[in-house]
Amino acid sequence: MTGTETGEDKLCPASVHDAFSRRALGCAMGERQDAALVSASLQMAAATRVGTMDGVVFHSDRGPEYTSGAYNTLCGQLGVVQPVGPVGPALDSAAAESFHSTVKAGYIHRHLFATRAGARLKTATRIADFCNTRRRHSAADGLPLVEFERIINHKRAEAHHEARAA
Repeated sequence: MTGTETGEDKLCPASVHDAFSRRALGCAMGERQDAALVSASLQMAAATRVGTMDGVVFHSDRGPEYTSGAYNTLCGQLGVVQPVGPVGPALDSAAAESFHSTVKAGYIHRHLFATRAGARLKTATRIADFCNTRRRHSAADGLPLVEFERIINHKRAEAHHEARAA
């Protein structure tokens, strides 16, 4: 997604999504699309998942912010695996691009933001309070993403319990 315009200047987005549920786990906006910005979104995702990132596979494009030493170090500290693929496969960032496009068309384009801080706060609130919790998604059986995850996690826990009991 191209930058969000504010009265101060534009902001660039970065986000981390669960590929299964499509839930936005971490989002950050900054003045530049750099390793610090994408690291902030990954750290937010780790906080959302309460540190259960060990073995998580993180797909991204091969931009310099995702291949930087600082970002690679953070992934290692969190236990996140970064698959190494060819440069430019469109599917690596397609879900994130679709998400950013939806947020931009459904919210950002409909508002004027005087400051970067205001844009960050209002956009993050929109994602947390609407996109993840109330907006119904076709990939989640028409359920809000958080509800879909709750149901799937409950079913997984039941299956695990039944397997241990057998």
